[in-house]
Amino acid sequence: MRIGSVTMCTPCGRRDLFLEDFTFPREGPARTLRRRRLLHAISDAILGAAGLHDIGTYFPNTDKAIEGIGSDRILSRVMNLHEARL
Repeated sequence: MRIGSVTMCTPCGRRDLFLEDFTFPREGPARTLRRRRLLHAISDAILGAAGLHDIGTYFPNTDKAIEGIGSDRILSRVMNLHEARL
């Protein structure tokens, strides 16, 4: 049995990200590190629950084609990988 522990999360485009009782602003200093880490952790949990490789396999930091990609775009692509796996 594979389990990924993730709370329902929806990237909100240009709006803030809301996750249960927490708000991760889209802009400003509070946004960057916590929001990015959270979205990467969620992405990794989804990949693990789907029996796929970790986030570094699909989005290596050496790939110039995805340099500077936003964490919300990574999560979106991970969701596509997950859906394709179903």
